Amino acid sequence: MKKLNIKKYYISYRNYSKIYRNYKKILKIIKNKRWRQVLEEKSIFVIGSWPNNKEKIKCLINKIKFLKERNFPVCLVAHYPVSDEVQNLCDYYIYDKRNVLSKNWRLNFWKIINGVRKDRIATVDYHGVACLMNIRNAIDLFHTNREYKTIHYIESDLDYDFDKYIEHYNNSKDKFAMFIHYQDGKYRTDIFSCDIDWYYSTIPRVNSWDEYKNVALTDNYILEYWFTAFVHKCTELNNITFIENFDVSNKWTQVQHVDWDDDNIKSDLDFSDAPEIFNLSTFRKPCFTKALELLHSKKNPTIVEVGITRNPGCISDGDSTSIWAWYISKYGGSYHGCDINKDNLITCAGALRRYITGSDKSTAVSLIEKDGLEFLKTSDHKNIDLLYLDTIDFVKGDHKSGIYHLELLLAAIDKISIGGYVMFDDTFNVDTFEGKAELAIPYLLGSPNFTCVHRGYQFIFRRDC
Repeated sequence: MKKLNIKKYYISYRNYSKIYRNYKKILKIIKNKRWRQVLEEKSIFVIGSWPNNKEKIKCLINKIKFLKERNFPVCLVAHYPVSDEVQNLCDYYIYDKRNVLSKNWRLNFWKIINGVRKDRIATVDYHGVACLMNIRNAIDLFHTNREYKTIHYIESDLDYDFDKYIEHYNNSKDKFAMFIHYQDGKYRTDIFSCDIDWYYSTIPRVNSWDEYKNVALTDNYILEYWFTAFVHKCTELNNITFIENFDVSNKWTQVQHVDWDDDNIKSDLDFSDAPEIFNLSTFRKPCFTKALELLHSKKNPTIVEVGITRNPGCISDGDSTSIWAWYISKYGGSYHGCDINKDNLITCAGALRRYITGSDKSTAVSLIEKDGLEFLKTSDHKNIDLLYLDTIDFVKGDHKSGIYHLELLLAAIDKISIGGYVMFDDTFNVDTFEGKAELAIPYLLGSPNFTCVHRGYQFIFRRDC
């Protein structure tokens, strides 16, 4: 019987294991080489984002970390402010406070329901110009400092095969740009790669909706159609790589702002039948108008008011409760008022009954007799879309009102939804903030989590994160 050479087989197995390990290492080197090829060409990933809630912030952070782990430089461009934590993850951060939206034009969507096509208009304005401004801000920066030759632009909420995308790009490095098919032969604008100088000289710089419309080469104002028209006008198609079959999906799109239920479609905001006080109070009207326009982008917003109407129809008092009641009865939403004075509650209930009926669109209405601070501390309302603070009257030289309004703000600050608002009444000097919110306004102006969106007799702040 032939003697089995155990040592020989052991060595063979050991060599096989070594070869297998080397094979995996080689595969990794090949993959990294693809990434290095892009890096060596001095390219940068530019991420566009609107991170207005925790889920979107988490998604953005994961996207940045994914690219940084592969040694790509990252530039974040946004019209929405982000925390220092997010900024520090990036090589560049460009924040443009101008978030230009469409005027009298919104996206139209359709789908088949039970065999019937239904068309709906989005309830929010179109952000095509804002997206262009994000891209352009990055292009202008890198065109000037000449640090990079190419940008790879992506929106933070995209899901796609990264390695496959890089492979496509490596096969088209001699072209001006690489685009993914959108529809009707048009190019996606939420993911593409291009030469920075080419983009700078090809795509117009627009800073307003009117400019966007005036320079358009087509009467279709959807960004992908607008954008593709300029590419085709200025560039020979053989200088463009066009990938027709490549899967890309968005976590968040404007289709989420479409209501397909016929009974719940929110009509355009119309003030013609608003309470008389709305038009009479000229120094409050701009802010009330702004507040309602902001609320109108939300479905069934939750309004919480501390310091309710005590004299309906009184110009000096403002009669805010009647305005909130009118809005939710016509467009939907809930109202929750609090006051420590029982007589005020009785008066306010009468004002509410003028607008709230059994057939309107309001979802919930409540009044509670309680100290405002205790109410906000113990309230179950954790996603307030508008917090309106208008309680203890301001007396010059006495800071009792200012301190109390700051305490109210701090008690409810974590209960305001991301993208929600806090509003203050009775600011008698917009420069010194003399008035009820004399302490709350400076506090929010110094907070990285809030942005002032209206300044006047009344102030409105948006919670960003």
